[in-house]
Amino acid sequence: MPAYNASATIAEALRSVRAQTYPGWELVVVDDGSTDATGAIARSYAERDARIRVVSQANMGCGPARGVAVERSTGDFICRLDADDFYVPDYLEAQRQFITEHPGFDIYACNGWRLFADGRRRLYHEGPRFKRVISLTLDDLLQESLVFTTSIFRRRIYGLAGGMRPDVYCEDYDFWLRAMSAGAKHIYNPRPLSFCRDSDTQMTADVVRIHECQIRVLGDAVRSGRLTPRQVEIARRSISLLQHNLRFRRRALRLLGPALADRLFRVAHSMAWVIRPYRLRRR
Repeated sequence: MPAYNASATIAEALRSVRAQTYPGWELVVVDDGSTDATGAIARSYAERDARIRVVSQANMGCGPARGVAVERSTGDFICRLDADDFYVPDYLEAQRQFITEHPGFDIYACNGWRLFADGRRRLYHEGPRFKRVISLTLDDLLQESLVFTTSIFRRRIYGLAGGMRPDVYCEDYDFWLRAMSAGAKHIYNPRPLSFCRDSDTQMTADVVRIHECQIRVLGDAVRSGRLTPRQVEIARRSISLLQHNLRFRRRALRLLGPALADRLFRVAHSMAWVIRPYRLRRR
């Protein structure tokens, strides 16, 4: 768990881990240079539960902080959890059973809930294709970032992918792309097992930054030499679509202003599975 100035939410995240019905876990919290009470809250939980350890460091960003947490942990399976998200009580037990029933994969994803500030919630993966067990391929990820944040991966693919890059904003998408281009296999559990906070006041400028980062990591994937000619074509098509999206968003921001443009884009995103079905393969 990387944590930076998360004093308003980290206690709920920590409680959700301690409430797990499966007891065989360890939690490494990296306080990434917080200037609020994040570190103190995390240490107070560590004092009550020996399974929790806290590492404090100067601010390095989410990717490097998550990398430190991985390197300080000891388990064969790494479970991602941000300091403003939380698990349902049987997250670990359900995913452990899913792993047992589906051996031979490296990335074990799940569905989850997007939790809004007013208490509303919406499934992260909507649409009929995400109601069943599926496996995403590298081709699928080159088209869109589709792996939910609270996914589990085998320790061995951390080294296979080259760890977390320190200067990448969308560090999760970058990691999944590098892992799968190195041979990691993905499988998805359709059950929603965690909550990811999402504020209605989130500014579209953040989405612009995410798209800019996605363009960068897709370009890096093309330059890596690990993609087939077909995958290079898919990546370049995705880059072109993202660039078009960025131009549209910037025009909308100028014409409508951040708040109205953000609402427009949220509605469009919620309908994406209807107007543009995902092309996924059954595994």
